[in-house]
Amino acid sequence: SLKQTGEAELKGRNGPSENTATGSSKRPRKAQQRRVFWTEEEHRMFLLGLHKYGQGDCLGPAGAELISVFMGTRSPMQVRSHAQKYFLRLKKGHQP
Repeated sequence: SLKQTGEAELKGRNGPSENTATGSSKRPRKAQQRRVFWTEEEHRMFLLGLHKYGQGDCLGPAGAELISVFMGTRSPMQVRSHAQKYFLRLKKGHQP
């Protein structure tokens, strides 16, 4: 019936998303969320921005905006994400 079809569609939308190709329970990436790796030059500019504007504030919106404008190739959200991963790697003892 129409009611059962609608309920089945809702269950599919609200239930856990599963990527059947990988067996992962993570939601599949959308086309516009394509992963683009940072180049060595971008990372170098990021480090210069950290040095210029200070490391403590780079995870905040103002610091990320300053570094983003300084770099010219990444958004503030991308800078914050990169900084977060960068500092985690430093904490674990990995060389960036």
